[in-house]
Amino acid sequence: MIIYYPYLRGGRYDVIAVRNAASGIVANGKILPILEPIKVSTRPLVRHSAAFGAAGMSVGLVMNPQVGELFQNTAATTQLLADMRAAGATVVPALIVNGATGTTEMNSFAAHLQGGRSIYVHYDVPSTPQVVAQVRAAQGESLTLARESMLERRLRPTHPPLQCAPQRSYPLQRAVRESP
Repeated sequence: MIIYYPYLRGGRYDVIAVRNAASGIVANGKILPILEPIKVSTRPLVRHSAAFGAAGMSVGLVMNPQVGELFQNTAATTQLLADMRAAGATVVPALIVNGATGTTEMNSFAAHLQGGRSIYVHYDVPSTPQVVAQVRAAQGESLTLARESMLERRLRPTHPPLQCAPQRSYPLQRAVRESP
């Protein structure tokens, strides 16, 4: 089953847009919005979580945001996860996996899963084989957000399942209208 994962910052207007589209998202059944919280003040996100739960919609929550005020603030994101779940939302924890992801971060992420779903957002190839093994062994969904730097770099042969096919770039062709 193919699922669409819209990746949004957890700002006020993004959360309102997801809340307003909740009935359509649930009716489709193949959409799981992923929210990356950016502000320490997460009250709007928690407040709208009740609407997510009432609609029967699941949302992904990035547990290790890479931008904003919650960057490297695991205590705040852990509290946000608990608050959203307490408000009635079905929250799927998501982890951004990049070159800096270590086994400690993978182990602390596993504590949030509670036997449920998980999402691994690949920004880059992990730098250690142990992290690669943990991602492979995880039963979560893998989502790759390809960045230009990731596509340009050749992946090491020690990570065969994470290798991606070389990306071809096609020149932009423009339609030219000739004047008489």
